Amino acid sequence: MALAPWRYTPLSATLMSAFFLYGGLVSSEFTAKLIRPDAVLDFAAGWVQMLSFAVAAVLSIAAVVRSA
Repeated sequence: MALAPWRYTPLSATLMSAFFLYGGLVSSEFTAKLIRPDAVLDFAAGWVQMLSFAVAAVLSIAAVVRSA
């Protein structure tokens, strides 16, 4: 990232968000929390976490496109 132009640095947030989304969806323990609403706190926290990573990825791409 040190050698990339400054306007592309938000893409690191996209990359990290994609890694977190992939890692969460690959983990059977985490996906079990996403489909079982009986543990309300784990269920809500899991979905909020996944949605926040997805939003971070979209907004960081939008920041790079918008700055052009």
